[in-house]
Amino acid sequence: MRVLALDIGNSNVKVGIFDLGRLVHFWRIQTETGYPERVTAQIDHFLSHELPKELTPDGLTYCNVVPELEAAIIPTITDRFHIDTSHVIAVSPGGNVRIPIDLNGYPVEQLGPDRLVNVCAAHYLFPDRNALIVDFGTATTFDLVDRTGQFLGGVITPGMETFWGILAKKTARLDDVLWYKPESVLGKNTSQCLQAGLSAGYAGLYAETIRQIQAERPDMEFLILGTGGLAEPFQKLTDYAFKMDHVDPWLTIKGLYHIYKHTIPSSGL
Repeated sequence: MRVLALDIGNSNVKVGIFDLGRLVHFWRIQTETGYPERVTAQIDHFLSHELPKELTPDGLTYCNVVPELEAAIIPTITDRFHIDTSHVIAVSPGGNVRIPIDLNGYPVEQLGPDRLVNVCAAHYLFPDRNALIVDFGTATTFDLVDRTGQFLGGVITPGMETFWGILAKKTARLDDVLWYKPESVLGKNTSQCLQAGLSAGYAGLYAETIRQIQAERPDMEFLILGTGGLAEPFQKLTDYAFKMDHVDPWLTIKGLYHIYKHTIPSSGL
């Protein structure tokens, strides 16, 4: 059985296709929030020209943080491939999904579906370890789950591009500035000052957040798992100064597949 997994985000739609349990293809489609008809056209083009015919999906699983895009994308896919509704798993409040995680009182309607999927992915992929998942996207989120599947809470901060974009609205010629770490934190011109602010400032945000989590849970050793489209740019920007035990830009996609298996155990996956 083949399963199509979608992570519908503010900046991108990540797409993965699983065949016999293996992620065999993945894509990233830039989205235009506020223009669902354009996104529908993009998805339709993708289904027509990029998805190999021999990988036509039998099932669909997705999470979404942009409701107007869900309404545009999901019917396009289910209609084209005639996917039965019993094989469509939506990871959302009120969705038809089962998860192996105890949220410990965290209101499920307040936990972003991408964060929920990341926690499930970490628990599936590293079942004997505590894990801190750091997702570098429009927001950068930190979520902690222990080896027994207990969700211990999280942190939400502005993402790197969001952090940068705030300055873009206020600072002239920001678009001319490249993302890299300058030789000195004390810039000698505006571009270097901005580069220092992003590299040193965002590195400080990351390091201090990790430090406080570790200080609050001194009894706990945990893996640090990086994901999201900006995980690797963050590492380059900081000269790989911060150890991450595992970096996987497709962690959310893999989590969606494992949730699909958990929700439909009779699917034969």
